[in-house]
Amino acid sequence: MFDEKDIRKLAAFQGEDSLVLSLYLSTDPARHMKEETKLTLRGMLKQAGALGASPADAERIERFVNLEYDWQAKGVAMFSCQAKGFWQAFPMSVPVQNHMFVADRPYLKPLSDILNEFGRYAVVLVDRESARLVMFRLGVVEDTAGTIGTELKHHRQGGWAAQRLQRREDGKAHQNLKEVVKLTQDFCGKHKCKRLIVGGQDDTVAKFLGMLPKALRNQVVGAFSLDIAASETEISQRSQEVIESAEREREAELVQRLITAATKGGAGAIGLADTLTAIQEERAHMLVIAEDFQASAYQCQHCGYIGAQKIDKCVYCGGGMTRIKDAVDAIVRRAVERGVEVEFISGNDDLQRAGSIGAILRY
Repeated sequence: MFDEKDIRKLAAFQGEDSLVLSLYLSTDPARHMKEETKLTLRGMLKQAGALGASPADAERIERFVNLEYDWQAKGVAMFSCQAKGFWQAFPMSVPVQNHMFVADRPYLKPLSDILNEFGRYAVVLVDRESARLVMFRLGVVEDTAGTIGTELKHHRQGGWAAQRLQRREDGKAHQNLKEVVKLTQDFCGKHKCKRLIVGGQDDTVAKFLGMLPKALRNQVVGAFSLDIAASETEISQRSQEVIESAEREREAELVQRLITAATKGGAGAIGLADTLTAIQEERAHMLVIAEDFQASAYQCQHCGYIGAQKIDKCVYCGGGMTRIKDAVDAIVRRAVERGVEVEFISGNDDLQRAGSIGAILRY
């Protein structure tokens, strides 16, 4: 497990004259067979070698995965610069997207995103009589709490008296939920969590959400139907699915904002050529790339300029241009060097139709 201190420590490291290999690997047994994951790793390490990564770093990562990793986690982030004696590995109990990056420093955006999404979030399961709260940190249970309210009875017989008794029971249920709201406020405040997920029967969840104060309601990222007695493993799995779904929604909104800005002549660029121009001119604020995007481009051997079209001489320094088969890593590296935020988007058809790459611009 890692925290903000680990990210700051990684950010402080620079390989200087040596490159750092950063590799994020999904090992979730529910999504990949072990041998399939190892095959994916070999392909990523081969690509890393083509980008200049040291064979010693590739060997260190492969040795860790094959001999040291226990395969109990859903994914792992690894950072290696053997020339400087640098090595860090962080197994994680939350989803990890495959990604590899070679540069003079660790590539930390995916690690930071994981911490933002799954770092600390609460799940509250509610019914008419009781509640159960679970605090997760990176997929691991950190604390729990619960309450048992007034026992309720259901009056199925008809008549005025039965209706009056049922209204009384409904009032008790409402009071129970009010107590759960207070418990949830205290629990989330104690742990300083920024995300809340609500579970239970749909009608009870809807009532509970309507009773939450605005500040707490704004922290709710989703809800699901689940029995209050569910296992912690099931609660963890369902809550991670909710967070992943919320992240896909955020990505979809980002892509639509990008495409709208670009098509209306605003602060957006889509397609390889226009995106590269924005990066070279230092107008890009955020680079948006489809997860599986690959493209060739042309790079100046003198100043590093990258262009989409074949030209003999660099438009900036006149240096010779060489074709690079897979330009995405070079583009990402250039963006990171210039302080441009990078977002990798998975499975978004709109982005693919727009050329699989784009940039939100500063101006």
